Amino acid sequence: MVKIHNIYHSGANLGYLQRVLLAIQKFGDIEVITSNLTAYNEEGNIYNADVLIYQTFPEQDHLGKFNPALVKRTDNLFREFRGYKILVDAHDNGEEDAYKRFKNPEIPRIKCFPSYRYLRKFNVILMSTINTKDENIYPDQFDRTVTVSCKFGVRDYGHGIRESVINQLTKYYSDITNFEWVDGRSAYIKDLRRTLIAVAAPGWGQYNATHQCALRTGALLFAYDSLNDIQYLPYIDLKDGFHFVSYNLFNFRYKLKWLLDNPDEIHRIRKAGREAFAEGYDIEKSADQLYINLKANVRGVK
Repeated sequence: MVKIHNIYHSGANLGYLQRVLLAIQKFGDIEVITSNLTAYNEEGNIYNADVLIYQTFPEQDHLGKFNPALVKRTDNLFREFRGYKILVDAHDNGEEDAYKRFKNPEIPRIKCFPSYRYLRKFNVILMSTINTKDENIYPDQFDRTVTVSCKFGVRDYGHGIRESVINQLTKYYSDITNFEWVDGRSAYIKDLRRTLIAVAAPGWGQYNATHQCALRTGALLFAYDSLNDIQYLPYIDLKDGFHFVSYNLFNFRYKLKWLLDNPDEIHRIRKAGREAFAEGYDIEKSADQLYINLKANVRGVK
């Protein structure tokens, strides 16, 4: 039996990996022991594990959640571990390295929605993605009576993209845009199932919740072009103009007009986006991929 000691701290993007680690135990020769960072600091490497999967809060400058003293001690435990070691980088930004302090790009990594530069630079053995309790794919069952949906909330992410998008929609497309906020993910899903075009903008990283909700519900994802920088889903490379349509602040108005003038393209792209999510989000496939990697690097895996 091969033991994996899975260490986690916090962050919004851990759910997909935790489900992968649950699924990988189906092979029968893998046992996963999970500890939070505080417990790992107190207990150390006591489980005689063969594999150590290690995650700390991904933003080192966020001193409210990143505890330098604690992480310094657990980093030392990670370095002392003599088995197969894997870092989990759950940073919202697929371009960011959550482990700059290690200065070692060769350590195997699991990375959430990595940028293509990140994939070239680091030893990414598995791509992870958004955390969602509900990955259902919703078929067309309702009339799409909302032409454009834009629901950004009130949080300021500092890049000004959302404010500019709202200003342009208000100026040029207010008569066909629904800005009305809805509470809760299930209500938002219900809303998007009646929507043709869902406008999405970056949050702390290159994506926000609208990206996955639009794809799953069959609304056309109209996304800021930072989405082109990352591998958003592990098993499909989303193609601009085929699975979604990108914009920037210069061409937003004109690309939206092009879509509205071409309803057949709206339907083609939105349906392709839904199919892409169904193909690209795959817990079982990720478990198989991680198992193959362990088989190549850990003695005892069948």
